[in-house]
Amino acid sequence: MSLTIIISALNEEQNIEAVLSKLENQVDEKGNVLDKDKYNVLVVDNGSSDDTAKLVRRFSEQSELHIGMTYEPVQNIITARRAGVRELQANKFYANTRFLAFCDADVSVPGEWISSMMTGFKDRGTGILSYNGSFPHSFWEKVPRLVEKYVLEVGTLFFPMETITYYEVHKRDVKFTRQIYSDFVRPPSGGFYAIRLDHYNSVNGYEREFTDDGKEVDGPTWRLYIKLMGAGANLKFIPDIEMINSERRLLGAPEKFFRVQEYDQLSDLRQDLRERSDSQYSFVDNLASSIDFTPVQRYVTQYYLLFPCVNRPELIGLNETYFGSLKRAVETDILQWRSKNNRARGQDVFRFCDELTDKYSDKLWHEIPTGREEAQPPKSRK
Repeated sequence: MSLTIIISALNEEQNIEAVLSKLENQVDEKGNVLDKDKYNVLVVDNGSSDDTAKLVRRFSEQSELHIGMTYEPVQNIITARRAGVRELQANKFYANTRFLAFCDADVSVPGEWISSMMTGFKDRGTGILSYNGSFPHSFWEKVPRLVEKYVLEVGTLFFPMETITYYEVHKRDVKFTRQIYSDFVRPPSGGFYAIRLDHYNSVNGYEREFTDDGKEVDGPTWRLYIKLMGAGANLKFIPDIEMINSERRLLGAPEKFFRVQEYDQLSDLRQDLRERSDSQYSFVDNLASSIDFTPVQRYVTQYYLLFPCVNRPELIGLNETYFGSLKRAVETDILQWRSKNNRARGQDVFRFCDELTDKYSDKLWHEIPTGREEAQPPKSRK
């Protein structure tokens, strides 16, 4: 297997070495260290003004894993990732690359991530692998009041398994469990997924998109997903490999984070938070009584239930219990829209999902059955 992992990094001197170390020490299902000749890493320095590039060079000099680096001055996740792909296509060293993985520079990489790709791509029909994403247990264990209200009003999404067992949430009936990711085949998270290079190239990969008034449309990986689903690519969700996201947004702008209602607003949230303190966790926990989680309910309904169905309508019939009496109405709306919008842009799909969510979100909330989180990650059904 020839795999290149592209990491875009902008001022990540506090995190980049930990990510590289995790990638250097990948293991198989039995705990054996993986052969480092089977994969390599390419870091895109996205115009960093700190010591990110210096630390990458120093790490690569001491590592048995090949870690290359390229530079992209335009500070934008799409330009950075496209720069990484250009480098591997222009540099003969990467000529044998058949699989791509994209990874943010501030996530906690699971030790068996690469092994999961080796297994997942054995099925020649699988084109993309997506994974679960959660926020760290170290955050959730410090905000028990927030957890309690979140469980009551949302469920177990964005909790790692450690948090679910710590609070014994798997013993309670909740609305949204992580099973929704398996049932609706979770779209790939921009921070952590894998794809066949030929699939990526077939749809021209990442592309910047702008509204008529010049605003850049966010959600680049979700827009790539739209193109891939339109091209008939096969996505597989891997439930037992979990990415742990940075808690920056939760600590830096908790009120905005939990009240966000549109996907493209997420990019506006503060992400440059570097220092943590007990007072910050206390502040977030004290917000529990005043936070209305309706926007989070809406967000989950829109992007993990309706959004996949807009792109793959067959998912509706496979998951009728989520829709109840609304199944036929939702399906009709989606099929009618698709018949009239077979060349829709990413922003058009987002806009339709907004309209669909406006129409059905509150009603769907009452239709969706409660359930219990499984003690172990659920098996993928797709």
